[in-house]
Amino acid sequence: MDTQTLDTGSLRELIHIPKTPCYLYPVQLSVKAMDIPRNCKNPQLILLCSWTDAAPRHIMKYMHAYRNLYPTSPILLVRTSSSDFFLNSERALQQRLEPAIRIIRAHLEDEPSSGPNEGFLAHALSNGGSGHLTCLARQYHATTGQIGRAHV
Repeated sequence: MDTQTLDTGSLRELIHIPKTPCYLYPVQLSVKAMDIPRNCKNPQLILLCSWTDAAPRHIMKYMHAYRNLYPTSPILLVRTSSSDFFLNSERALQQRLEPAIRIIRAHLEDEPSSGPNEGFLAHALSNGGSGHLTCLARQYHATTGQIGRAHV
């Protein structure tokens, strides 16, 4: 997958997935080597779907909070813009979100490990985030034939 690191703005810590509204906040190698207690399980992946037209600095507050809570979990951010819902069809949005589905599948369909991570955490913020999460859930189901497992 062709990615580039953003070099401007509050999202510069993230890797932008080109031609998508998606950004990846990978785990730092030094964090992976930290001594995490065995009874402390972090999600295999955190999916954060932002509210519509959210400012990057506000999104990063959530990203940093999740990074502090779950230091060994990568975070996938899906930004929401007004044009996603007013100017694009659901099919066009699904095409833009296809790389996100590949990332989610890569993290969730791996064999369970004895490492510090298990499960999946999804957080949708407001109507825009819930719209993207719904689209991703439909697309995941259409691609895999499975419904994502939820733990509440």
